[in-house]
Amino acid sequence: GGPVSAVDFSPDGKTVASAGGDDHNIRLWDAATLTPLLVLHGHSDDILDIEYSPNGAHIVSAAEDETVKIWDAVSGMLISTLEGHTSGVNCAVFTHDGRRVVSGSDDHSIKIWDVEIGACLSTLTMHRDCVLSIAVSPDGLWMTSSSKDLNAVLVLDVARGGVRHAFTGHIRSVSTVAHNRDGTRIVSGSWDGTLRLWDNAVLVLDVARGGVRHAFTGHIRSVSTVAHNRDGTRIVSGSWDGTLRLWDVAKRGFWGHSGYIRCIAFSLNGRRISTGSDDMTVIVWDVATGTSLVTFKEHNTPVWSVTFSPSGDHLVSGGVDCRVLVRNLEGGELLQFEGHADTVGLVAFTPDGEVIISSSDDTTMRLWDTKMEACLLVLDPMMWHRTIQLSPDGSGIIMSGGKRAVQLW
Repeated sequence: GGPVSAVDFSPDGKTVASAGGDDHNIRLWDAATLTPLLVLHGHSDDILDIEYSPNGAHIVSAAEDETVKIWDAVSGMLISTLEGHTSGVNCAVFTHDGRRVVSGSDDHSIKIWDVEIGACLSTLTMHRDCVLSIAVSPDGLWMTSSSKDLNAVLVLDVARGGVRHAFTGHIRSVSTVAHNRDGTRIVSGSWDGTLRLWDNAVLVLDVARGGVRHAFTGHIRSVSTVAHNRDGTRIVSGSWDGTLRLWDVAKRGFWGHSGYIRCIAFSLNGRRISTGSDDMTVIVWDVATGTSLVTFKEHNTPVWSVTFSPSGDHLVSGGVDCRVLVRNLEGGELLQFEGHADTVGLVAFTPDGEVIISSSDDTTMRLWDTKMEACLLVLDPMMWHRTIQLSPDGSGIIMSGGKRAVQLW
């Protein structure tokens, strides 16, 4: 009797390992028939975590008896007992080459063990409370950890033992962490009842910052466990509220900006999106895949307005640097229009794509000829700035009140 505390599939999906109950044993089951195969005896207290090695040959277990044990997954024989923690061990995972085991304990430490010789190689002591969860990157160079002392996910350098980055955003302790297969995304579950998906791609490139991709809300009690599917498109979470939830990662948004997104525009054919951000970049996205096609970094201040030309081959943007920038998306030179004395808040193309209209906080509107690369007209009505709307036939600019203010030829 007693609750099941941990389960794991073998890499080939044919066997399930489970731990729990009052007998402190691990049980192996045939995944197709649920027929019991083996019982692994050895722990003297509750088993809190189990995991198969990447090749399926071994199983590692962590328990309240302060030990980590490595088992032969075929015969069920105990291979080694890893001793060194001074309190219960909450989690233990293999590195992706199967040569190391990493464990986290109530003694506030993380230990890295050599599987072959059964020795502790290093001990990490950056946490000040119980270590609750650990996940090791695919290349084995870094890992993520969570503990009771922080409402954060720590990214740790395995070789040096230092903290690369701390992802913050949860409002209670982070109870579980996991990676997708290439390590570019981290998912965390917290006692605050939420999951958060973090963008870790920049950390793989040794850049100092990462960002949250999405916060998944729905559980009404603490999230106790999370996992990615193999292609990283789904996340499954389990909670103390008694529910299991499956989340769609692929449809949760387009990630790439590191600052507030000020503006967004569709191309007329609906295949591309452009965004401008406080991170001073303009990104063009593929609507179908959600991938960024190109990132422009010519602005040196936040970008407040973007729009595509009617043909979709040009993109214009305006921002706090007072400039209007036009890019040829098929390749070509960048056009820079200067003249405004304050933030360019809105930009638009005429239907033929040859004239750009910009509106600025300097209370002026300007018309720019893209072929002549010159300003055609400056309008200075105090109440017109921040308003640009072309008439339906493209022959004029309609201002507040519906009156045609400027006739275009």
